Amino acid sequence: MDYDYDDDQDRRESSFDREIEQYQHERDREEDSDPCNKPKSIKTLYTTKGKKRRRNAKAPALSSTAYAHEKVTFAQLLDTAISAIGRDSQTMDFKIVGGRLRTSHFSVIYSIPGRSPLKNMQLTTAAHYKELVDEAETKGKPECKLHITEIERTTAVAAEDEDDREGASKKAKKRSLTADEEAMAETIIQLKAAHQCSDRSCTSRICFVGNSTAEHVPMTPLHLSTWSAAMLAEAPGVDIKTPPGPDKEKMFWPVEGSRKDSDDISLLASCRLSSLNKQPPSSSVSITNDFSGFPALLQPLFAQSASTPLAQVAPAPLTPSHTARTVTPVSPIKPAKMTIHEFCAAFQLNSDIADSLAPIKLAGPHHLAFLENEILDKYLLIGQRVAVRYAEGEWKKGLIGL
Repeated sequence: MDYDYDDDQDRRESSFDREIEQYQHERDREEDSDPCNKPKSIKTLYTTKGKKRRRNAKAPALSSTAYAHEKVTFAQLLDTAISAIGRDSQTMDFKIVGGRLRTSHFSVIYSIPGRSPLKNMQLTTAAHYKELVDEAETKGKPECKLHITEIERTTAVAAEDEDDREGASKKAKKRSLTADEEAMAETIIQLKAAHQCSDRSCTSRICFVGNSTAEHVPMTPLHLSTWSAAMLAEAPGVDIKTPPGPDKEKMFWPVEGSRKDSDDISLLASCRLSSLNKQPPSSSVSITNDFSGFPALLQPLFAQSASTPLAQVAPAPLTPSHTARTVTPVSPIKPAKMTIHEFCAAFQLNSDIADSLAPIKLAGPHHLAFLENEILDKYLLIGQRVAVRYAEGEWKKGLIGL
C-alpha cells in the first residue's frame, strides 16, 4: 500500500510503513489464492481548516491513497483514512454508537468510481458502509473515494480575532459638518473667549454680566447656542457683547429683586441648617398675646364645668398702654388625651407640622414637655415651633381646641 501526500502534509511514521508492507504482502497472497477477497483502494480527499484565505474561497484539498481489507469495520476504515491524511484521534475524534457516526470534527462523503450510481453519498452509518463495500466488490478493481471535510469550530477567541480583522478593514465613517454648523461652532468659540469669568466666587467659568443687575448668568450650552444662532441670523442689537433682548430670551436678563432658586428645597434646608449652626436658638421664647374672652367662648364646651360659676378677678391696673379688662380663669380641667394628629387638628395647626414630627414618633402632646426647643428646631421652622408651644400651653390648661 502506498501513500501520495502533498509537500505541505508529509507526515509519515514508521508504523504506517510497516502497515503498508503488511497490506502489500497480504494483497499479493490473497490475489493468488482467492480473487474474491481483494482489498479496496481508498482515495482520501481532506479539506483543511484554519488557514487564512479570502472570503468564500474554496478550501484546499489534500489527497492520499490507502488500502483496507473488505472485512474491516466501519470504525477501522475511518481510522485508516484519518491516518492516511496525517491526522490523529485528538484532532479528528469520533465514535460509532448504534451503528451511526458521532463526531463534531468532520463529515464524510463517498463515491464509487466508474458508472456506479453511488456518487457523493453520505457515509454516516454502518448501513452506508455496507452499501459501499457491496458496490465496490462489483467492480473489477474495488475502490472508493472518501471526501473528509473538517468542520471548522468557531471559538470565542477566533470570533474576536475575526471581528478585529473585519473592523480594521472597515474605514470609520465621519459625518462632515454643514456650513451653518461650522459657523455656529466658530461663533460659540468666540463667545466663550469674550465672556470668561474672573470672579473666584463664581462657580461658572463663562458668565454674562451685562444685565441691569450685574448678576452673573452662567453660560450653559443652551445660552451659547441661542446667542450664536441669533448672531448668525443677524438679529437686531445682537453682537458678541449683547445677547438677545429680554423680550426674546429672558434667560439672559434676570428680574431685579427676584430670589433665585426659591423652590430649591435642598438649598433652603442647607441655609436653614447653616443659620442654626451660626446662631444657637434660645432656650425659651416669651410671647405675650391678648386672648381675653376666649375662655368665655370655650366655656360651653366643657360639660363638667357647665354649672360652675366663673370667678371674677380684680381688674389689672390701668396703664397708658392697657385698658381695664376682666380676665376669666380657665377651669382646672385635666388635659385631654389625644394623638399628635388629633392635637394638630384640634388646635388648627398646619398638617405639615404633624408630618414633620412623624420621625420623632410622639405618642401625643404630653410628650412635648420633654422635648427642648433645640430638638424641635431640627424638624420645624421657628414659626411652626412657636405655634406648637402655644397650642401645648392651651392644651395644658384643659382646652381641647381653638
